[in-house]
Amino acid sequence: MFYKNINSSNFRWLLFFSKLIALSGYLSFGVVLIVIIIQTVREGMATQVGIVAALVTPIILISISGILAILISMEENSRITKERFVSEQKT
Repeated sequence: MFYKNINSSNFRWLLFFSKLIALSGYLSFGVVLIVIIIQTVREGMATQVGIVAALVTPIILISISGILAILISMEENSRITKERFVSEQKT
């Protein structure tokens, strides 16, 4: 699935939401591509300007999902680094 290498102990729901956004982005991207192919076969390339503009929404969804995943990874890396630093200070 999406972002399977990312784990978070603090932001599990945000990670789930990010995966859900990625899934909806990829599904909508596929739907838009199918619509573009069908419209091209039916009516030619002249009518594709508005439909190609619909590709912006899935791209934005996938980008937002990626940004959330990056932020979650940064937080998790910071948490692990702090835990390691604290455990080294105790010993």
